[in-house]
Parts: sequence; C-alpha cells; structure tokens
Amino acid sequence: MRLPFLDHSKRRIISLAATFIALMLALSACALFPELESHTQRMMTPTGESVRFSRESYSDFEHYIAQSHQHLLKHKVFLEHDRKREELQAALPFRLEAQSHCPQTPKANRGAVLIHGLGDTPGTMQDLATALSNQCFLVYGVLLPGHGARSAELIDVSFADWVAAARFAVDELKTEVHEVYVGGFSLGGLTATQVAMLDTDIAGLIAISPAIALRRSGVLGQTIWLRHLVDWVDRDAQDDAWRFEPMPINGVAQTVLLSKHVQTQLENAPLKTPAFIALSSDDAVIDAATVQTVFEHSMPHSQSRLIDYTVSDQATTSTDNRIIEKSSELLEENILSYSHLAVHVSPDNPRYGRQGSYRSCGFEAQDNASDPLSTCSNAPDAYRGEVYGPATRRHAARNIDQVVRLTYNPQFDDMLVALDAFIQETTRLKP
Repeated sequence: MRLPFLDHSKRRIISLAATFIALMLALSACALFPELESHTQRMMTPTGESVRFSRESYSDFEHYIAQSHQHLLKHKVFLEHDRKREELQAALPFRLEAQSHCPQTPKANRGAVLIHGLGDTPGTMQDLATALSNQCFLVYGVLLPGHGARSAELIDVSFADWVAAARFAVDELKTEVHEVYVGGFSLGGLTATQVAMLDTDIAGLIAISPAIALRRSGVLGQTIWLRHLVDWVDRDAQDDAWRFEPMPINGVAQTVLLSKHVQTQLENAPLKTPAFIALSSDDAVIDAATVQTVFEHSMPHSQSRLIDYTVSDQATTSTDNRIIEKSSELLEENILSYSHLAVHVSPDNPRYGRQGSYRSCGFEAQDNASDPLSTCSNAPDAYRGEVYGPATRRHAARNIDQVVRLTYNPQFDDMLVALDAFIQETTRLKP
C-alpha cells in the first residue's frame, strides 16, 4: 500500500476539497493498468463473509490456523498464478517452534506473538520470527482480520478485531510457554503496544516502526468520517503478492483510530512493560519524532530501548540514554536513508533483501527519470532509501534522481544483538 503518497510535496492535501480530488483520481487508477484490471476488481469485491473476530470460533491456535487456511483457499485473490502456493503460505498465520538446539521441555520457556502491518501478510514477519526461534522462542504469527484474502475485507473491519485477534494469540501462547513477548511492525507494532497496555503479564514489547503516531495525521484523520461516504482511498494495481495495494479507506481510518486511542491511553497511564522500539527518522508513514517523544515520556521502564536509524543532521538532542542512534546513510552500500519497509527485514531475505526477487519502486520520487519503472527495476547498483516524504529532498539536493525504496535493514544483525540484550535484561526467567 502506498500511503506515503499523502506525504509527497507534489500531492500535498491542504484542504478537504483536495482530499476528495485525490480520492476521485484514485478511482480511475485501474484504467491505467488494463492488464491487471480484473485482478484489482476481484481484490475490491467483498466475499460476503464477516471478518469480525470471535475467539469462541477457535478451540486453539492450531484450529485458528486451519480455519484461516480454509478461508484463504476459498476467497484469496492470487496475483501470480504460478506462485499460488507461495502466496498462500505467506498469508497464513503460523507457528514456529524453537530451534532444535534449544532445551526441550514439556512447556517452553519463552514465546512471542508477532503481528504484521496494514495490508501486509504474516510472511513479512518471518525474519524476526526466525531470529526469535533461534533464541529459543516459540513464535506465533497472527493474520489480522481483513487481511490475507482480498483488500475488500478491510471495508468492514474494526481495530477492535485486530486487538482481539492478537490477544487471542497471546492467551493461547500462554498455555505453551512460561513467558510471552508481543511485537509487530507498523500497525502490528501499534496493536502490540495496545495488547501490552491491556495485559500486565506481557514480559516485553517489540515494536518495529510502530504506527503509534502517523505523519500528516490531520489529513489521515479525515478518513474517520470519510469512510462513511467513500469505500476506497487507493485503487492502484497490485505489484507485490505479499501486500495489498488497493486499500479501503476504512483500513486507514481504523489505524488512525487505534493510534489516537493508544496515544490517549499512554498520556493517561504510562506503559509499565519494557519496550524495544526500532524505527527510521526518514520513515514516510510514521511520525518518528512523535513516537520518540511518546517513548521518552510514556514508556519509562529503565530497560526499554529505542533504536533510531537517522542521518547526522537529524540527530536528536535527547538526553535519554535509552535511545540509540544508528546511521542510516551507508554510502558504501548506496544507501541514502531507511524507508518504512526496511527496519524489520534481513538483507538476506529472499524476497525483500539485498538480492531479493521484489524491488519496490516509488513512482513519485522518480519524476526526473525518463522511464522510472524500468530504470528502478533494472538498475544493478541503484541508490536505495525512502522514496516518499522529507528524505527525497535530501536525495534531490545531491542530484540523485533515481532511488529504489529500501526494503531491508543492512544493520539487521546488529539490531538482533540489541534485541537479544533487551530480552536478557527483561526476562523474568532464570537461566
């Protein structure tokens, strides 16, 4: 989903009228991609089945996985028919056992629930899940209601359904482990934060680029009432089988509502659970500065940590020694900045990594290229970074007019070292 288009200077929405114009322009997007029009139409066609989450529908987490599998087999719209199996696997909730080198006990010591972002699939959380399983965690991957099958299912979803699904997974995991951590990316990080606020038994929060605060929140806030008038905010053709591109306005609105809800709760009652947060200052989706402020004032646990991938001229003046700054400008690797999609993904990821099969091309940041999509897709040594929002001005100032969106974290292993230290400091279990 290309929500960052709301950030770009050429498409700034400065009034309600402009919001409607943007929405109407989106309605014609399918006509620009006639070869994918039928796929987009299927993605935008409701299944007729409710996506409301009811924990009474599942006897345990394995039953939840099986029922999700049946729903996806019946309703999922596949982008690449020769890769149906791979697309289905990415969309499924999962259970990942602790690795074989870990002590085998009747009840495992630690577990983690991981939650994907808006429009994403559980498959996008596999790198973090594998890292935790190597640290002897039993990992559950949640499929948020409204996700996995087709975008249209997000039209009727509520953020309460997302929170309920995550809490169900936490409660089920508690039956298998002694200690539970909860984490996620973007919307998943926001949902995990809400769960940690509601459940004091949670040992730690792991929030990667959490949508606790959103850029241009005033504009996005208009979706809260616009969802009653308009179904779609984005009808672009999909090019990534693991993520939705057409996006119902309700999906955005529910994210905004949950963000506002969590911020209000944190203002009234700081989070007692230790939190590990990693984000990029150049993130075009989340408001990293506000998230950092929330961390400083509303996440006071002494063992909490925040990693900020930033450039030198954006360095914080914070005196909070729990905040760790890492450079996001790695010119020896042609990396200019970290995008919203980067922090939680390993450079070895076969899909989104350094040599991955998928390359994210941000059209709006590539206007000076004669054939932006072709150049982005084929450039062997392209610069990588955030292709929406403020970072693009720095790129333009350096006369760099072709940037591929960074979809992996070159310092992923270093982040895992910091995460492992956080876990060792916060675990309630004796070695």
